[in-house]
Amino acid sequence: MSAGLVAAVVACAVAIVAVRRRSSAIALVALQSVLLAALALDHGVGDSAQAIALAVALTAKAILLPGALVRLTLRTRERSPVPPVGHASGRLALAAAVVLPIVALAPDAGLAEHGQDGALALVLLGVSIAVLHRAAVLQAIALLVAENGAYLAALAVPGGIPVVIEVGLVVDLVLVLAVAVTFSDRIHAEHGTGDTGRLRELHDRG
Repeated sequence: MSAGLVAAVVACAVAIVAVRRRSSAIALVALQSVLLAALALDHGVGDSAQAIALAVALTAKAILLPGALVRLTLRTRERSPVPPVGHASGRLALAAAVVLPIVALAPDAGLAEHGQDGALALVLLGVSIAVLHRAAVLQAIALLVAENGAYLAALAVPGGIPVVIEVGLVVDLVLVLAVAVTFSDRIHAEHGTGDTGRLRELHDRG
């Protein structure tokens, strides 16, 4: 498994931790999906059925899902970017403090070289994005990043995984993201902003 492509996929997630604008995060997660598909091709597609599954995943991840998020941002314009937690450098430091030790100490799961570290890093970075960003769209993107980690782990399984599981991952992701998009739309309609921190404030007042 290409170390360079795995590093590029992880780097997109790291960049999402740092950015503030929803549009930048959407572009980065779309790029991450394209790089993940390129990684799958580089890793080797054994038959035509897997090639079809890969094409479905690429279309859903790199075009349809980011496209849905772009439409959401156009419907729910913010006067200014929803502020994340702290400064970019602080968010990166916190994410590194979580990701690096866990990746370093994780036992070997028998995945392809670089695959396990990259997959685990993506899942942890997805969680970090969800915790450190308050914009509802970024919460949805956090799901995409974490799911990309699961997909990378599947690619790193020796011998590959059945096509039905690959397609199932994409279907599950579409359903989860549809719920997240609807949730974000509703928050903006009710409160005039996609800042999920407002929900916590309302809960505390209640």
